[in-house]
Amino acid sequence: MKLSPYMPHEYWQPRDGSYYKPDIEKKFPKAVLQDALDTQKFIVGQKQSIYQQLIKGGFINAELMITSVIQDILQMADAPSNWRLQSKQRELIYYGDYMLTYAYTRFLEGSQTGKKARIMESACRAILKQFNEDIDFASKTGQEWFDAYLASIKTYQAKEGLDFVKANMPKAYLLLMLE
Repeated sequence: MKLSPYMPHEYWQPRDGSYYKPDIEKKFPKAVLQDALDTQKFIVGQKQSIYQQLIKGGFINAELMITSVIQDILQMADAPSNWRLQSKQRELIYYGDYMLTYAYTRFLEGSQTGKKARIMESACRAILKQFNEDIDFASKTGQEWFDAYLASIKTYQAKEGLDFVKANMPKAYLLLMLE
């Protein structure tokens, strides 16, 4: 057995409760402090992986579930912000590529300008931001955002080629394959 040249010098863990943040601040340099404090950093990716496995295994029908979640959000849309509404909005993000496919398909049909379109836009943008693929564009409707996003992808494709988009922009490539 070959021994590793790396040896631990110290074992440490922060205290709970109100001591947690000060303990982290004392231990980590400012350059990485925000990452050290972010206890939820990898949760979305993990949830997306779980949802993907459930869908591939046939335990969840993504189309039906996404439609249902959007309907729930629409019913709560005019209510003051609450944890249930935020939870439903996060749930759409957990569907990952399935949510993108759902929304991309509807946006490609055109005329998606109502509240449902804004919900789809919001979920898409949250997913795209995970991969640094969103565009900086303030839109009046979900369809307007989508059309600008699609145009920017086509510009990248024309300039760099489809292989570049596939290798560097997987969520954009997904859209191009649906078009």
